[in-house]
Amino acid sequence: MSAPTDILLPSVSAYLSWALDADAQALTMVVLAGGNHRNVRTLATVNGDRHAYVLRMAMADGTGGFARQEVVPYDLETEFLALRDLQAAPLPTPRIWGLDLGGRFLGRPVFLMDYLEGTTVLDACGSNPNVLETYVDAIRQMNRISPEQVPSVVERRGVPEAPSNQVDWLFRQTEQLAVPDMVRRGLDLARQTEPRERPAPAFGNGDLGPANFIVRDDGCVAVVDWEFVGFADPLSEIMLLHTWPEDKPFLSRYPIDRMYCQRNGLNPQMLPWYELVGTLCGWQYAVKDENDRSRQFHEHRLPGLLL
Repeated sequence: MSAPTDILLPSVSAYLSWALDADAQALTMVVLAGGNHRNVRTLATVNGDRHAYVLRMAMADGTGGFARQEVVPYDLETEFLALRDLQAAPLPTPRIWGLDLGGRFLGRPVFLMDYLEGTTVLDACGSNPNVLETYVDAIRQMNRISPEQVPSVVERRGVPEAPSNQVDWLFRQTEQLAVPDMVRRGLDLARQTEPRERPAPAFGNGDLGPANFIVRDDGCVAVVDWEFVGFADPLSEIMLLHTWPEDKPFLSRYPIDRMYCQRNGLNPQMLPWYELVGTLCGWQYAVKDENDRSRQFHEHRLPGLLL
C-alpha cells in the first residue's frame, strides 16, 4: 500500500526524534494492511543508522473502528503500557517508544514499535507443519505470564476469578434479534452442554490469529497486536479460529485447539462446545453488522454442530 496522504515525512521525523530522543529522519512510509487501528511502516535513519519502525495510531475517531458498543474500544494507552510491562517478560514482543496521547505530532494518538522482520504463522504453516507446534508453544508461554508481570493490565482490565459466562452473554446479545429456530436450538444446546471445568482465565493478547504471531529468523515467535490484552479463558480465545477466515477456517485445517489441550492436560471432549459457541458468536455479530454473507456462513455451519 502507498504512503498515507494525511501524514507528512517532516512530522514523522519530528515525532521519531522526540520518541527516540535521537536525531531521526523519516525516509519512507507505507500503510500496513488490516487491523482496528492504523499501522504505518516507516524506514528512518537514527543517528546515521537505518531502522524500520511501525507507527501505531488510533483511528481518527478514537474508537478503533468499532461501531458495536459491546466491543471494548481500542485503547492505545493500555496496549502501550502492556507492551512496556512485557519488555521484561520472556515472551518476544515489539519494543515500544513515545506514547503521544495528545497527538501533537501526527494529529492523533500514536506510539512507536519495532518493525519485526519474519513470516507470520499463517503464511508459514502451509509449507512447514512444525510451525504449528511453535505457535502453540508461544500461546502457552503467553498464558503463563502472571498478573504480577503485567501490573498495568491488571489495573486497567482486571483479572477474572472464573471464565466468563458466554452463554448468558449470547442470550442477552440475541434478545432483540430475529433468531431462526436453528440458532435458538444452538443457544439451548450451548446452555445444556457447557463443560463443568473450563480452563481458568489466562493472560493473552486477545487475538490469537496466526497472522499476529511472527516467526523470526532464529525460530522464535514474537507476538504483535495487543489491543485486546487481558485475562480470559484461553480456549475461548482459540475458538474464534473455527470461523476465521470464513473461506478456509483455520481450525478446520490445523487443529491447534487439540494440540493446546494435549499439552495442557485438558479434556478435548469439551472442544465441540467451544466450536458451537464460537459459531453462535460469529452469527450474532454478522446479524448486527448486516453482513448477510457472514450470517449465511455461520448458519450453514450450525446443523453439523447440533448433532
